[in-house]
Amino acid sequence: MRDKAYLVWSLLVLTLSYTVPYLALRECRDLSLYAFWLVLTLVHFTVTLIYLRGDASWRS
Repeated sequence: MRDKAYLVWSLLVLTLSYTVPYLALRECRDLSLYAFWLVLTLVHFTVTLIYLRGDASWRS
C-alpha cells in the first residue's frame, strides 16, 4: 500500500510539474512560476523524506 501510494504521488507531481507551467502559468511575468516550482519541490521533498524514513504508520 505504501509503495503504491508513493508511486501515485510521484506520478501526480510529475504530471503537475509539466502541465501547470505550460497550461496555466505560460504567460507569467512575475515570480508565480518560481513560487509554484518551489512549493512543489518542497512538498515532494517532504513526502519523499517521510516515505524513505519508513514511519511505522506507513508500514503494511
